[in-house]
Amino acid sequence: MGARTYHLRWEQPITLWAWANVDMSNDATLGYADRFGVLCGTCHEHTAFDPMAQELLSLRLRLLIAMEGTTLSPQYLGLVIGEAFEKFESLKERCQKIEGQFVLLWNNSEFLFEENRNTYSELLE
Repeated sequence: MGARTYHLRWEQPITLWAWANVDMSNDATLGYADRFGVLCGTCHEHTAFDPMAQELLSLRLRLLIAMEGTTLSPQYLGLVIGEAFEKFESLKERCQKIEGQFVLLWNNSEFLFEENRNTYSELLE
């Protein structure tokens, strides 16, 4: 089972320990609300590391590449849905070229709008 915590609730390395101790298999928290892309250096899932014990944990990290709010929200980029789709598709293709993962966060409140639901469905193809 995987999880994602709200970014303000993330505390390194405590969050990693907590997830590993409850047998969570993966986490997709690491990313940024105000920008998108490969911001943690990779789009490849990797094993979490405990810097205190200097050992690997039984938790995989899936790095957040994009969030719909980053592109659509007026407080960030404020793009229209078509422009956002183009950005997402470009990132998705770049991740696929190097056999990485395109991890997308799409908040369920955005499904209220048909155009957003359709865009999300297209991105999943």
